[in-house]
Amino acid sequence: MWDSEDAIRVGVSKLARDYKMDHPRRGKALVFNNKLFHSSLDLGIRNGTDEDRDSLRHTLALLGFEVQVFNDKSYKETIKVIKNVAKENHEQYDCLAVCFLSHGEHGWIYAYDEAFQPDRLWLPFAADLCPTLAGKPKLFFIQACRGKLVDKGVTLTFDESTTDSKKDTDFYRIPVCADFLVTYSTVPGMMFTSFTLRDSRNI
Repeated sequence: MWDSEDAIRVGVSKLARDYKMDHPRRGKALVFNNKLFHSSLDLGIRNGTDEDRDSLRHTLALLGFEVQVFNDKSYKETIKVIKNVAKENHEQYDCLAVCFLSHGEHGWIYAYDEAFQPDRLWLPFAADLCPTLAGKPKLFFIQACRGKLVDKGVTLTFDESTTDSKKDTDFYRIPVCADFLVTYSTVPGMMFTSFTLRDSRNI
């Protein structure tokens, strides 16, 4: 049996088909934009990333998020921001969004001064560590390469011929890392390629 005294109270039942998205505030949105890197990493400047940052800031604000932007932060600074936000009270928020724009490869992404594993961004928001976001969407958008292979893309043409409550108060358990959505700009092993001069298709 589960101890009901330890249960985290959430605003959605286990049978709900949709998240509760009518809290007083939409949520926090953190945008980490890494354009420049420490010389010891031998990484190039990420031209075009400022346009992606600005697009994210504008779009997220239109969606009602409280947007915070962080440019060229070190690993320690990045994780400090993440952990501090995870400690905040999110009861009045619908959800959380975190965007990380940087270099990356083979399971690692780069802060200004060192590489780290992407799960460092979302593990602090697990339900046991951040209970006020339990049962709420936590969205993570990773704009980074995942290897050295190049996705050259293909050319397509459009072919027109192909167009065609029941109340539940039972206690229940969910994994501590439930309600996470993590997206990447490319698949494992591939470099991210922008097919425009100004910004990226992913963002």
